[in-house]
Amino acid sequence: MVSEQTTRAPARTFTDGEKASFFAAFERLGSIRLAAEELGFKPMTCRHWVTLAGIDVKVAQRARRTEYFRLRADAVPRQEAARQVGLNIRTAVDWDQGIRHADNRWVLPDGRIIDYNTTVTALSDSHIRLTPAQLKPINSRYLSLVDREAIRDLSATGMSIRSIAATLRRAPSTISREIIRNRQKNLTYLPYAAQRAAAARRPRPREAKLVTQEGLRKFVQEKLQIRWSPEQICQALVKQYPTDKDMRVVPETIYQALYVQARGGLRRAVQEALRSGRTRRKPQKTESARRPRFRDPMVMIADRPPEIEDRAVPGHWEGDLITGRLNKTAIATLVERTTRYVMLVHLPGAHTADAVRDGLV
Repeated sequence: MVSEQTTRAPARTFTDGEKASFFAAFERLGSIRLAAEELGFKPMTCRHWVTLAGIDVKVAQRARRTEYFRLRADAVPRQEAARQVGLNIRTAVDWDQGIRHADNRWVLPDGRIIDYNTTVTALSDSHIRLTPAQLKPINSRYLSLVDREAIRDLSATGMSIRSIAATLRRAPSTISREIIRNRQKNLTYLPYAAQRAAAARRPRPREAKLVTQEGLRKFVQEKLQIRWSPEQICQALVKQYPTDKDMRVVPETIYQALYVQARGGLRRAVQEALRSGRTRRKPQKTESARRPRFRDPMVMIADRPPEIEDRAVPGHWEGDLITGRLNKTAIATLVERTTRYVMLVHLPGAHTADAVRDGLV
């Protein structure tokens, strides 16, 4: 019996020029795999060269990532930015969506980890990203994320619940209830998971009162059909049902029931129900959200350049409007700041912006 012996192909020997071409491609593309595929080399061989050269691959990848996001910030399209940094378009999509890759796993922005080795989707407390709404403290009497981190750290040192409560200046029952309610199934306490669980319990959704109370809804609908305003309906409910607390509604509840449902074919019903006939709410003027007076942003006097402020350069004019009694008459003034030359413009009629402009011209 003759045994056949397979001869192994001799290892390929690379010249210094081929290695130099690889390092040039690696510096340009920032990826060992892409540089190896471009030159037809094996990625493992090229990775061995990089290791022997003492090059930190992670530093190169971070530089490529920084360059990619710089291009994206400069309004460069995704495909073009990926091409310039030598990035696969699928990886570029993941970077834009905030997805990270680690050990054949995907770490999603909401904290989920998809492990392709076990096909399991889990939540990682160390990688979780809380939304601003979850991070925002409601009130100082509620535990915040910082408080929950302190509870975890102090518990790890072996402190008792009463000692932790004294350190945080909280009631011992608050600390005990927090640990019991928000701990994991394995009885470990994770601050980010606890913050996420507490934020999930904040909303208390319930059905609208006009949906659950049939008698109240019928009364409101009948009065809207005869052109009553929501304010009149609320006052009539108090007079006709003085002892029935279920027959109570505020005007805002009626407005929300109308406008939230005012989509598509219901717009005509809203126009028939309200006197104003509006299908959307009119924004109210508040001090916190004032509308600008001018179309262009106003330039304050304190922000004018120094050459204007010290009156050194002629040709800069300062305008003003002088109004008479009850704003019935007005005079526009123009003063040249260097020579103090004054021009007066009489405005016998209106003194609006257009009238002042026409008078000056």
